[in-house]
Amino acid sequence: MTEQEKGIYNAGCKEQFLSMYPVKSGITYRNFFDKTKHVEHRLEKDIYEFELPEIEDFFTGLHIDYISTARSYGRICTKYVDWAISKGYKNNNENPLRNVRTKWFEQFVREEAKIFYSRKEISEILDDCVNAQDSVIVCLVFEGILGQAGAEIRNLKISDIDFVKHRLNLTDNDGSRRVVEVTSDCIALLVRAISEKKYYKSNGKMEGSGNVRDFTELIESEYVIRSSNTGKEKNLGAIDKFVLYRRIESIEKQLDLENFTIKNISRSGMIALAHQLVQDYSQEKLNLTIVIEVSHRFKVNSYNSLHSFVNDKTIAKIYGEKYE
Repeated sequence: MTEQEKGIYNAGCKEQFLSMYPVKSGITYRNFFDKTKHVEHRLEKDIYEFELPEIEDFFTGLHIDYISTARSYGRICTKYVDWAISKGYKNNNENPLRNVRTKWFEQFVREEAKIFYSRKEISEILDDCVNAQDSVIVCLVFEGILGQAGAEIRNLKISDIDFVKHRLNLTDNDGSRRVVEVTSDCIALLVRAISEKKYYKSNGKMEGSGNVRDFTELIESEYVIRSSNTGKEKNLGAIDKFVLYRRIESIEKQLDLENFTIKNISRSGMIALAHQLVQDYSQEKLNLTIVIEVSHRFKVNSYNSLHSFVNDKTIAKIYGEKYE
């Protein structure tokens, strides 16, 4: 049996720990244990028995891209070891993670990872997309339109667009609505996406042969983003969230991009907006007012969650030290 096929190490113990948490937290914690199992099986011991150097090796092997992820894993691991001590499962009462600060976990974030894209890079990616049905998704996410599971994009109807004032009337999963102004470039992509009748497979790289066509016909409906007509039951309503995810995954693959996910596109948009507002408000650096404005635009409940990437260091790295 390969390491990948092996189940969670010491599953009974971990299930007991997981039972204390609500479903949402439990999923996050379970994902963490799915990562620890490989090194636990190799060392033949539960992570609560790891010494600090072994924990360090484990975190190094995770290839973490976000500071927030490193900190989250650190909190989970610390809680689990504390719990194991309280239950008498650990051979001693020492939690090595209690001797390190939160910043200790930041050393495991990959500096070389390509996570965020500049406004110029996004523009070039949009130009490389054959289907406006794809590129408009990227553009909308970058400009702060998303909602829960992409609902603001999936629910967008042609009638929701004010083509003159460049405003979109958006509806989220919970029925909440808001009006957002977008760029003229975004409106132009929306017009193209609405007018498209065909969706070209593999970003136009697939060649048709025999009975296999290099495109599918798009279903005609009142929605901007539409499904392909596969010959099965037609979906005249909003597309499924997985259609949205698959299209982004296809762009990443066909354009040979790295970490090009909806989450990273959205965060790239936040950084771009912060950079723009620093210039618009003639500021020398980022301030709290700008961060709050960015959080409102992107519907982020807590602006504090943005500080790890919407900051002067990240802006300088992407747009230059003088915000050029």
